Amino acid sequence: MSDIQDEPLFQFIAGYFHEDWVEDDPDWRSVVRRYIKDTNIADKQGTAAGISQLIASDLTDAQLQQTMQDKYGLYYIPEADGHGAREWLTRVVEMLNGTLKTG
Repeated sequence: MSDIQDEPLFQFIAGYFHEDWVEDDPDWRSVVRRYIKDTNIADKQGTAAGISQLIASDLTDAQLQQTMQDKYGLYYIPEADGHGAREWLTRVVEMLNGTLKTG
């Protein structure tokens, strides 16, 4: 997993899903929408690539969640909204890729 594009991914997760994220946005989708609005195309592309690499990894959902918490500072728990970590990451990357296609 050392090839994962860490910097954009870290900036996205630590910068937007920090410990007080619920004070900034009502739900995870709103967090992603704010990131999309705030961020340039290159960072969105890097974040989407990093997330795609995590999704493609051999990690279990529990390992993905732990990696995102320990390495990237994630304070969101996808299971709280009924999603596994991989499913949630897939939804996030779909949102990011959707904006990259439309500009």
